[in-house]
Amino acid sequence: MLIQQLIVFVVVTAIAALAIAAFQGGGDDEEPGRAASAAEPQPPQPPPAGTSRIAPPQGTIPVADWSDRTYADPSAGGATVTLADGAAEVGSDHVTLGDVIPASLDGGPAVVVVLTRSPGAGGPATHLVQLFRFANATPIAVAALAVPADPQAVATRWTVGDGVLLRIQSYVDIPDVTTRYVPGPNGVLLPAGP
Repeated sequence: MLIQQLIVFVVVTAIAALAIAAFQGGGDDEEPGRAASAAEPQPPQPPPAGTSRIAPPQGTIPVADWSDRTYADPSAGGATVTLADGAAEVGSDHVTLGDVIPASLDGGPAVVVVLTRSPGAGGPATHLVQLFRFANATPIAVAALAVPADPQAVATRWTVGDGVLLRIQSYVDIPDVTTRYVPGPNGVLLPAGP
């Protein structure tokens, strides 16, 4: 009787071990290329119809004085902000020059400029983002965006990816949150998803 129980125990243990091994293997025998294809980088997606293609810089970007310039303020219904030495006072709000990001737009030189508008009455700041292309080394505004800053984020940075403008917000206890924008028609930067 003891020998039969020992044999049943060994057989059941062996079957359980095989079942666990098959479950952990995730069916690699049936789909040998599955894990490798998941790790491969995905090709960049084409921009939506009616949008321009923004990308990292290609070649030389013309020099411009970004700290003393007039910018669109899409948060104020078409108003403008004129910086002097990288700052401006608009009512009780304070606007400062932030990131100046070299880029290319449809293959030509471009720059993305990010201003930060901090309300004098308190509350979250707003990022005023403007995309410029160049005509004979003169910056020409192409698209703009006003997007509220997340007060919970410890840092926000903007960069240009392949086909999109990226806003990356960093937090203390959660992973970074990335939002993508593309230059759309009618002078607007459009959200293209997380």
